[in-house]
Amino acid sequence: MQIALAKQQEKFAAQVEAFVQAHWPVGQDNVQAAQIVAWRSAVVQAGWSVPAWPEQFGGAGWNAMQHVIWQQACARHGVDQTFAAGAGVDVIGPMLIASGSKAAQSKFLEDIRTWRMHWCLAFFEPACDAQVSAMTTTVRGVGGDLCLNGEKSLILDLRRPDGNADWLGVLARCSDQPEAFVLVAVPADHPGLTIGYSNTLDGVTEVAHVAMNSVELPPQYCLTRPAAAQEFQHLQYSSVYATLARSAVAAAQLERIDAVLARLSDDEELAAKRNSLAVALAGLQALELRCVDALARGQPLPVPLDLMRLRSGEILLQLGALQIDCFGYYALPYPDPAFPNPMLLHNEGPIGPIEAVGVMQQALADQVTAFFEQDAGAGTTALKDRAAKHLEIAASSAEETTEMDTAETAGKTADNL
Repeated sequence: MQIALAKQQEKFAAQVEAFVQAHWPVGQDNVQAAQIVAWRSAVVQAGWSVPAWPEQFGGAGWNAMQHVIWQQACARHGVDQTFAAGAGVDVIGPMLIASGSKAAQSKFLEDIRTWRMHWCLAFFEPACDAQVSAMTTTVRGVGGDLCLNGEKSLILDLRRPDGNADWLGVLARCSDQPEAFVLVAVPADHPGLTIGYSNTLDGVTEVAHVAMNSVELPPQYCLTRPAAAQEFQHLQYSSVYATLARSAVAAAQLERIDAVLARLSDDEELAAKRNSLAVALAGLQALELRCVDALARGQPLPVPLDLMRLRSGEILLQLGALQIDCFGYYALPYPDPAFPNPMLLHNEGPIGPIEAVGVMQQALADQVTAFFEQDAGAGTTALKDRAAKHLEIAASSAEETTEMDTAETAGKTADNL
């Protein structure tokens, strides 16, 4: 699907593209910590560190399409947004703005905005995964000095290449109000924490497990008012704009697959799979446009955001599987007797083992991500039932060319979808 932007949006898209090209190591596989720090500094200086926040708290004042343009550019060039302030930008900051005390806002918001403070979410628990209502971690003393007890698992980004996280956002049940929950800030180096680490299936993604034994904290570390479980059920999700730009990640992966298929031009089966996924991707782009148009109009999303996550995750999984199929036999290394060192490996062209490095890891990482999203309540039966209708509409319109000259034009296009 080809998307024509209004002149004003084209100018902004060009500005964003030039910014990413100038400050992010585009095309470089192994991004170094110093490069990440330089990128972070440039984004903060540009005033784009917390674009979705209200302007009085440092937000960029972008419209819906500008947010998506930014997210798509970052996705297209492999900018890992977790290298920013982690969960601070997408979760902690917005919740502080919405329901935090003045003391908590004063302590945390400015350091989150400038990316001087790095956060990760302590949400999952060993016994109940992501079901808030079943969580057993408790906090005593809400409204005064706090005391935390419990255990959290599957915590991402506590240790990172650009520096460890400074804070954990811990979701806990109020001991004196069993039906109410709060989000609590815990210093990552607090002596009351016992931290262990393990890797997920991809062998690369590291997760932390944290036990809290009578962790005492001051009152301003309680970040939110006590609220019911459903208020916190989707804390682990990415921002709405990042969700509506995931097709850019899939499009970049499809380009890599095309580069491999160009060397395997006689494989009709792989080409057919590729074309089928290209149509599915175009359908996803159509759905994203409809959602962006709804946001621009201040209307409810025409497709549930959970469904968008599921659909984009499904396409990424299928692309990963196709990528593995493309390498197939050619990427199976074996000891080469021509070399004295038996550890040296060899394989046949036109595709070498170096090209396959990371492909299986990424495919497994996508599976882990899809598991988290579905296990957190996104994959309900009712939601999947609604998916068939939405995806059928998207597929039938996937090959249309959508021109988005203005929000009004986009709305007319969405109506035709």
